Amino acid sequence: MLQKNSAFHSSIVPIQPKGLKFPLFGIHVLGKGMRFYRPLAKHLGAEHPLYGLAVQMTVGDIHLNTVEALAAHYIQQMQMIQPRGPYHLIGVSLGGIIAFEMAQQLYIQGQEVALLGMLDTFAPSGVVKALPLRSRLLDVWNYLGQPKSIDALSEAKSWFLEWTLKHDALQAGYEGFYSMLNRPLPDSLQDLLYIKQNQKILSKYTPQVYPGEVVVFQARDQQVSSAFASDPRLCWNDLAAKGIKIHEIPGDHLGILQEPHVRVLAEKIKLYLNPT
Repeated sequence: MLQKNSAFHSSIVPIQPKGLKFPLFGIHVLGKGMRFYRPLAKHLGAEHPLYGLAVQMTVGDIHLNTVEALAAHYIQQMQMIQPRGPYHLIGVSLGGIIAFEMAQQLYIQGQEVALLGMLDTFAPSGVVKALPLRSRLLDVWNYLGQPKSIDALSEAKSWFLEWTLKHDALQAGYEGFYSMLNRPLPDSLQDLLYIKQNQKILSKYTPQVYPGEVVVFQARDQQVSSAFASDPRLCWNDLAAKGIKIHEIPGDHLGILQEPHVRVLAEKIKLYLNPT
């Protein structure tokens, strides 16, 4: 049923390669060594292979700088492991968007996608209705007027760092500073640069309605920004011809992939890996 290949391409990360059932593929995940997906492997069970698909994009890469190109690349790599469907895809953040586009391309190929799972992935911005600017500014004003805890101040510091990376000159300053010290960028900065590059890729993507079903594994504790008129995670319904299914998972955006909440996520995912 499954094709084994010992010469894995660099885009394929075998998190749990053993098992005789159809594998689960985690798409375009952030984090070195697929660290956000490794706890999931433990709770899926030894019979379920788990692979990650990730590329190390470089600035100015003209080959993999769109959602469509990344999806096509990941399909080619995935089919080295599993030549034919049914396929089981999950993704968090941009990974979910790329999984969505992979499902579109697989449908055109005549392949079956048994699971298209969004791990608390927001629908593309073009599908989500934003609130008027006045409402968003009022929310920011109210937030700034509230007493700040240590956690809130830490969050504000992270926000400021992320904001500076949105400006090329400031980003170049960070990179130049660490280059002058002959030191690599810290992991946190590398992750933020990766996120910035992902945002550029996502901004160019126009999703089309998918003929199948989308499954949303929604973080119960995630706060949705008041910038949106509705929960962007639920707007997948407008892009899925056969509708969506929603599973609430305890934890926040990335917490659903960590202990102890990942146990619940794994049980929900296994409903689609072991259909009755």
